[in-house]
Amino acid sequence: MGKISKSMGGLSGGGGKMNIIKNKKNFLYYIFGYYISWCSDVFVNGLNYGIDFTGGTLIQINAGKFISVEEAREIVEEFDPNMSIIHGGVDKEELIIKSTLDLSNSDITSITDKFIEKYDIDKNSFLSEKNRTYYG
Repeated sequence: MGKISKSMGGLSGGGGKMNIIKNKKNFLYYIFGYYISWCSDVFVNGLNYGIDFTGGTLIQINAGKFISVEEAREIVEEFDPNMSIIHGGVDKEELIIKSTLDLSNSDITSITDKFIEKYDIDKNSFLSEKNRTYYG
């Protein structure tokens, strides 16, 4: 282990221990570079606010079979045409539907009933979560 550490050089002073004080300039360059890359990423891509910060509704469906995004969108577009639909699970048998709108309980029930009717899914295979943003 000692031979590998010494031959690799870098920030460790050998022996596998990091000597932060001795290499403080290298650490500061590394932290500064990381900060600049993070700032440029935020500038280019913007912040990705999750449902916790934007509010909205999340519906998770364990369908037990693959349902394409296009088929799911046909069901949910009347409630929110901008809903995000992604697959989850190993065999993509889960649908995760996110909306930034605060859907009513009757809307959520209508969505789940349509999936039950069209795909013969068990009523206990649905999970929904509503989040509201609070300012103050």
